[in-house]
Amino acid sequence: MTREHIPLPGLRVMATAFFLARMAEAETNKNYCANLDNKVVDYKNCDGKQPPETFFMFASDNQNISLGSAIDPMQIDLFDSSHPVERQNILLPLEIESGGFGKRQDCGGAADDPGSSNGG
Repeated sequence: MTREHIPLPGLRVMATAFFLARMAEAETNKNYCANLDNKVVDYKNCDGKQPPETFFMFASDNQNISLGSAIDPMQIDLFDSSHPVERQNILLPLEIESGGFGKRQDCGGAADDPGSSNGG
């Protein structure tokens, strides 16, 4: 059986447009670095060479957060700058969340209604 290459130019164009839109959106956010006291510090501290759980990276659409400003870790997602995967997370747009694709939604079930079943 021979294999045939099927060109999909529309798919390539759509994928390129998607990634360009994501890059443009990511560029509207500015990355910052915070210390253990939840104060904004020089971004050079988040170079990944510091001990774990010392400096944290975060992104904000506010382009003018000054050094020394206090941040609320309950309202901002902080990423450990020493962890390579978390360092990459800062490059994603703010609305993208890990673990969302393919995740099962809790539709109630035995905990909510004793007569229901979760399937199986």
